[in-house]
Amino acid sequence: MTVAFAVLTMVGCKNIFEDNDLKVDGSTPYQVGLAPAANSTYQASEPFKISSEVTDKDNVAEVEVNLVRLASDAKGSENVVNFKRFPDNKAFKLDTTLAPNSLAPGQYQLIIRAKDKRTNEGTKEVMFSVQ
Repeated sequence: MTVAFAVLTMVGCKNIFEDNDLKVDGSTPYQVGLAPAANSTYQASEPFKISSEVTDKDNVAEVEVNLVRLASDAKGSENVVNFKRFPDNKAFKLDTTLAPNSLAPGQYQLIIRAKDKRTNEGTKEVMFSVQ
């Protein structure tokens, strides 16, 4: 009887010993408090703030920030800011300020992509302009 209980216990705990616990589960990292505001206009002569809060039940594994100046001619778009952080926490606060005159006048797109430990991915995009 004790042997049967031990076998049933081991079968019931089978998931503990497998690597299945990191499969994509569809719950994407959640982002709030995104700055800059969508479709807003900012002055090049002022400091420029980029912020967002990312949370996830499976820990935020990676946050990638891309700030792109969109092309107004045939030259193509220009990647202005690009960096990654690897917080490995349930919550991550992004809070970055660019110095005045860091951004040339034009149209911009900010993309913040977050991945959790299960490789679920959530993306926020915002368009804004600088004059």
